[in-house]
Amino acid sequence: MFRKLYSRGVSLIELIFTILILSLALVGIASSISGGTSRSADILVEIQAVALAQAYLDEIVGKRFDEGNRASGIPPCRGTLPNGAARRCSEKVEPSPPPREFGPDGTETRATFDDVDDYDGLVEGLGFGDLEDANGDPRGSEYDNFRVEIEVTYFDPLGTDVTYSDPGTNDEELDDDYDSKLVTVSIFNGNDTEGFVFSVYKSNF
Repeated sequence: MFRKLYSRGVSLIELIFTILILSLALVGIASSISGGTSRSADILVEIQAVALAQAYLDEIVGKRFDEGNRASGIPPCRGTLPNGAARRCSEKVEPSPPPREFGPDGTETRATFDDVDDYDGLVEGLGFGDLEDANGDPRGSEYDNFRVEIEVTYFDPLGTDVTYSDPGTNDEELDDDYDSKLVTVSIFNGNDTEGFVFSVYKSNF
């Protein structure tokens, strides 16, 4: 004796629940992919910012400490030379001696910067012309949406700039306010107002 088999279909309620569950799963998957893509873009921007900052910092710290230093970096830019000639560090604040001040000296251009504080106040990139390399040539198009701002100050733990005082003749010890400069490179992407900030010290030699 054979038993008759009946096939049972899917009810409308079961179908609705199945569609609902699949929809929720697809929304979760789509959100995960979207979030991952967004984070990937952020990581790419961060990598580019770090590479750009590294390029500028390498360029800057490769220059001599001050216009008042000899090309060798020794002796430091303060006190006096054995022949009595003045050897003074550049000043950051106004009004104060000596005549050398932060920023480009004389007719110096981006390609002829020769000391650290020549870069003080430099702004390049988005809205301010091309980002340039050490030779004054434009950098690659991958940085077209970036802006670089540079500040150079003497190290000042009290938060105010230093005022020059001659430490004495032939003082070669690197132990006063004029013996290190803080170089701060800020990298901005697009309309970002916070940016990425990188700093390094350059010693007086």
